[in-house]
Amino acid sequence: MAIEGKPKVSFLMKKIWRDRCFSSEDIKRLGSFAEVIDKGYEELDEEKMRDLIKDADGILTCWETPRLTEKILTVADKLKIWCHCAGTVKPHINKEAMDIIWNKNIVVTNTAAALGRGVAEFTLGMIIAGLKKVFFMQEGISKGEWSELRGMAVDPYNVTIGVIGAGYCGSHLIKLLQNFEVKILLYDPYKDEEECRKLGAEKVELGYLLSHSDIITLHAPNIPENVNLIDEKRIKQIKDEAIFINTARGIEVDEKALIEELKTGRFYACLDVTHPEPPAPDNPLRKMKNVFLTPHIAGHASNGMKRQGKYAVDELERFFKGEEVKYRVKKEKFDVIA
Repeated sequence: MAIEGKPKVSFLMKKIWRDRCFSSEDIKRLGSFAEVIDKGYEELDEEKMRDLIKDADGILTCWETPRLTEKILTVADKLKIWCHCAGTVKPHINKEAMDIIWNKNIVVTNTAAALGRGVAEFTLGMIIAGLKKVFFMQEGISKGEWSELRGMAVDPYNVTIGVIGAGYCGSHLIKLLQNFEVKILLYDPYKDEEECRKLGAEKVELGYLLSHSDIITLHAPNIPENVNLIDEKRIKQIKDEAIFINTARGIEVDEKALIEELKTGRFYACLDVTHPEPPAPDNPLRKMKNVFLTPHIAGHASNGMKRQGKYAVDELERFFKGEEVKYRVKKEKFDVIA
């Protein structure tokens, strides 16, 4: 990687996202090892993208960055690394342009690990609060009940937690759960038994996980194969009194079937995502006693956004020092990641 002087790193993102994701300290740190190209555009189009990328050794993209196309990449003769300051890169590039990236051996990284940590931490909070039933006591409290509600609460002790998907989020959640005396079941078709064991979980089939877990938490990647992963048949396999948590995507669950089964009152749900979003004003999920809804906040927090920028600058610093990046998007796994 021959570069004369400092490498040039270009912000291919709207100013609003640069400001949300990057602290002044990380901008300063980036400038310590790279020449920063940042024109502060409020909006981006193909012409501006070509202007920003033409002299860049590295680029930073984010939510709402327009797609990288073949026409844009024709002027990116110096490009060596693309760091996406968000989760999946798939909405930001078409297949033909991605082939150019692979053929030129341009390194691609993202900050899905940073997002995953935030979602895992949120999920842990849902698990603890869900076991204590704090979300589902409010009606009783409003009616004057008190001490009799204590019998609903359960500690994260001697319970079974089923984790569906062990990407950045699921694997970090399993790590956090090692602090508790719980049994962890894991369904992930892309990991073998030894990988699951090293994470601290037992590899099982999905049906077994659903019928044997006190907590079920969904972290499967948002790929076509996982649409309706939790279908009507799977929903009926959920253990009585279990708590089903979804911080992945609403489209991975048959919502109509979920609503019908929740109407029986035999289990609970904590849902951060629905399909579509937001749910319609008359969607039954909004008023069900055994459902707790949040507006897709698991991976989004004002201070947590800055973690995206930190991870991005970390990756660029490693790369331009000649070190291995930690969060590379690999061609051979591209189809099975979100």
